[in-house]
Amino acid sequence: MKRRPGWLAMQAADLLAVYLIPLIGALLPARLCKSLLWRLAGLAWLLPDRTDWIDRAENAYLGSQGRLARDWRWMHLMESAEFARLLLGLPARTTIEGEWPDRPGFMAIGMHLGAGITALWHLNRLGLSPRLIFQPVKAEDLPGRPLLYWSHRLRLRLMRKLCPAGAIGTGGARQQILEAIQTRTSVPMIIADTPSPRPDAPMIRIGQRQLGLRRGVFSLIEESGSPVVFFTTTFCRHSGATRLVIDPVDTKPGTSQRLLERIEQSLRDTPGQWHLWPALGQHFPDQTD
Repeated sequence: MKRRPGWLAMQAADLLAVYLIPLIGALLPARLCKSLLWRLAGLAWLLPDRTDWIDRAENAYLGSQGRLARDWRWMHLMESAEFARLLLGLPARTTIEGEWPDRPGFMAIGMHLGAGITALWHLNRLGLSPRLIFQPVKAEDLPGRPLLYWSHRLRLRLMRKLCPAGAIGTGGARQQILEAIQTRTSVPMIIADTPSPRPDAPMIRIGQRQLGLRRGVFSLIEESGSPVVFFTTTFCRHSGATRLVIDPVDTKPGTSQRLLERIEQSLRDTPGQWHLWPALGQHFPDQTD
């Protein structure tokens, strides 16, 4: 069995990985930031618990390749650095491909991929009044991790600042989302790749396995008839900038299937920049036990 880090070691790792390293990266030029953070991503002890889970998920979904954990740690450090930039009032370092519609009344559908906060920042900057749909993090969700919990509080503060019409917490959110679409005064931003164990869940393929996703986003699309714009936010390995790709989805019948295909393709293109690998890995036993 792998030895779990002690409480003090975990606090030190959180202090470095969530606060100090991202703050330094936020203030460096993008190319220097990505190079420094790539070197630091080679240190597995910076994110010790999640690294183990990623290894399990990689073996189960992609086969034993041994590359995913470092890519994920690099993405995590880069995402935290971009969050720090926005919290400090600095502009996002981004290249943009495609365009949002010029007025609210559409749904921005994304993934737990790269630096999603960049898309929220961009919508806000264009005056499109985004409303992020999010699941609040409670202190009891992160026992023994006060520094990590307070980083989520800082993120919530920034999200609310970027959502002048108000972010929407999950739990009774469906009616609020429909009202936002119908009034056409704001842009609901929804994350569509949250896993679901339900047998009737929409399915995507990741490597050698199928994964079910929560149906709520897809039923909202069908019920509302709203235009859908899919977006991804990934980090460029050469420039260090966030690459924001804006991709309107045809709203004719079959929108949900086309959205699922885009999610699958994004995971094939940049698997290491998907935030949810640790969550998937928790469902598989530690093979060293």
